[in-house]
Amino acid sequence: SGIGQKTIYDMPTGNSFAIIQPTPDTIGSAVPFPTGTNDGGTGSIAKPFIIADTEVPYSLWGMVYAWARQNGYSFGYDGSNGSSGYGNLNQPVTGITWRDAMVWCNALTEYYNSKNGASADLTPVYYVDSSYATPIRTSTAVTTYMGGTSGSQDCPYILSGAGGNTAMANCTATGFRLPTAYEWEYSARYIGTTAPANTNVVLAGGTYYTNGASAAGGLNKANDQPATTLVAVYSVNSGGTTSPVGLKNATTLGLLDMSGNVQEYCFEWSNQSQHKRFVYGGMYNQSYAYIELSVMDGFICYNISPGTGFRPARNR
Repeated sequence: SGIGQKTIYDMPTGNSFAIIQPTPDTIGSAVPFPTGTNDGGTGSIAKPFIIADTEVPYSLWGMVYAWARQNGYSFGYDGSNGSSGYGNLNQPVTGITWRDAMVWCNALTEYYNSKNGASADLTPVYYVDSSYATPIRTSTAVTTYMGGTSGSQDCPYILSGAGGNTAMANCTATGFRLPTAYEWEYSARYIGTTAPANTNVVLAGGTYYTNGASAAGGLNKANDQPATTLVAVYSVNSGGTTSPVGLKNATTLGLLDMSGNVQEYCFEWSNQSQHKRFVYGGMYNQSYAYIELSVMDGFICYNISPGTGFRPARNR
């Protein structure tokens, strides 16, 4: 089926990162899954996709950032090594805006293309023009909202079969991008079609998903401290700082840090009038109530914080 398949991307510097496939190779009709704290809502996944197994570590951010700066890219912020700005380079990158994360995904695509030898190039996702000739390569720190201007850093054009597209649902690009909110929550909740040993699950359409009041991969609800400590970096065990990525237990799919450590940017607006994009997962200094799978928040697209990062995704 392709579900759970892992692809390792090896970088010339010795770095690597993994992408995991949460969906079948093909999807005939949209796959529904439960959403909400009480699992009473329904989301759906219409296209196969793959998503990074960890949050982007500062080491990977910095490698691509350095290449990008030498190849026509510019960013509003340089990024920080975790919440403190120093220490282990495998801490998640923080101190970047949604804009920076979006542009970096384009940079990762073009960086990959420049190093992939005879392999087929990936197509960038985000563009400044409606005919998709020029990938967006600039983000700025200005606090002027540009979401009403298509092709801007707050409303990029998205590669599609028709010109002028700004909707991720129509994306035909193969390059790296921010996940949608539904892609993020589906990935974090997915268990599989075999009943797990624990009962902290919801069964929907023949597939088991983690209860929405839990941390990702948690064997009980998030207010169960021993269960949550195994899978998440949060206020109880963080010591007031982020952790290197990937040190906690993984979900059934193999995804790490979907709850806690840093909250993660998703593509869509949570409240466009307030200039906020969705973030999921909660952060290192928050209590269990903020790292539950069903908890979504909004973060202003030109703001930064020591507890906000991201993980890239791709169309399958």
